[in-house]
Amino acid sequence: MTAHALAGDREMCLSAGMDEYLTKPIRTVDVAQLIGRLFPDPRHEHVTSHAPTPPGPEAPSNDISMSIDWGAAAGNMGGNFALLLEVAQALRDELPQLVEAVHDKAIREDNLGCSQAAHALKGSLLFLKPKDLWELAQEVEQESLQGISAETKQKIGRLRELSARLQIEIEQYLRSGSELRN
Repeated sequence: MTAHALAGDREMCLSAGMDEYLTKPIRTVDVAQLIGRLFPDPRHEHVTSHAPTPPGPEAPSNDISMSIDWGAAAGNMGGNFALLLEVAQALRDELPQLVEAVHDKAIREDNLGCSQAAHALKGSLLFLKPKDLWELAQEVEQESLQGISAETKQKIGRLRELSARLQIEIEQYLRSGSELRN
C-alpha cells in the first residue's frame, strides 16, 4: 500500500503474486468491494450495500474559500458522518503542530527532517485532502530533500497561511455539525 501509486505499479504487484492492489486514501467502500470480490458470500448471488449518506453539516458559507470537498470527504469515510466529524476534529487539533514541525525543521536546515515532517502533514491531510495544502506539502516534502531553498521556505510560509485558513474552515464545519446533533 502506498500514497505514491505510479503507473504500472498495480500490474507489477499483481504479476508478482498479490491478490489485489489498493492505494491510499483507503475508503471503506473500496475495501468492502475488494473483500467482496476476494471472498464472495456463496449465500448471496449479488449483494450491494449503498446506504444513503447520513445528512451532514453544510459546508462553511463565508468568504473563506473552500479547500475541502466535504462531499468527497464524506465518501472517503463511507458516508459515516460521525467518522467524518472525528477525522475533521483530529486534523483541526493536530494541524498546528504538524505545520510547525515542517517550519522548525526548515529553520534548522534539516533537509530529511523537513521532508519527513511534510510527509507526516500530507498523510494527516489524506482523508479530507484540502487540495492546495496537500499539493504544497507534497512539493515541500520532495524539494526539501534537495535542500531547503528560499523557494521552499516561501512554500512553507504558504503552508502556514493555508493551514490557518483550513483550521477556520474545519472549525466552522464542526460547529455546524454539532448544531445538527443538538
